[in-house]
Amino acid sequence: MFTVIADFLLLFIEDTKWLTVGVISFLVVQILYMERLWKIRYAGYEMTLDEKRMHVYIRGIVAAVIVVVLRTLFQTKLDLLLVAVIVYISFFAVNLVDAGILLAKRKEGVLLLFLGLLLFFLCDINVGLSNLGAYFPADMTGLLRAAVPLMWTFYLPS
Repeated sequence: MFTVIADFLLLFIEDTKWLTVGVISFLVVQILYMERLWKIRYAGYEMTLDEKRMHVYIRGIVAAVIVVVLRTLFQTKLDLLLVAVIVYISFFAVNLVDAGILLAKRKEGVLLLFLGLLLFFLCDINVGLSNLGAYFPADMTGLLRAAVPLMWTFYLPS
């Protein structure tokens, strides 16, 4: 449900306010994936609140590192959309790594989840690049233009 809402808002509505709502909808999806990965990782074991907090803190640290890199290397100005994207991509990246670890440990039910997350991650990186060109220096516009066909390359098989 949240994926459909986000896809609609990101593909068909050209208003930054709705882009932010779309990204937040995708963040909700990543939170649900995080819960799914917890169930796979901790099957038969009830996680404590501290263990759940640790997983969320890891994602927060990744977001903080991304902010520091953007601010330091690109002197990027932060707004609500960019912050939502950073938090979303942080959750997504850690979920993808977590799914990869579970796949390496041969946990049941994770292969298709990992492959789907990988394709969506590659797609979303390109969606982000194509939509966030205003945040990057002008000499990166060639890379940003290449993102549009790449996003569909990764989206269609997923």
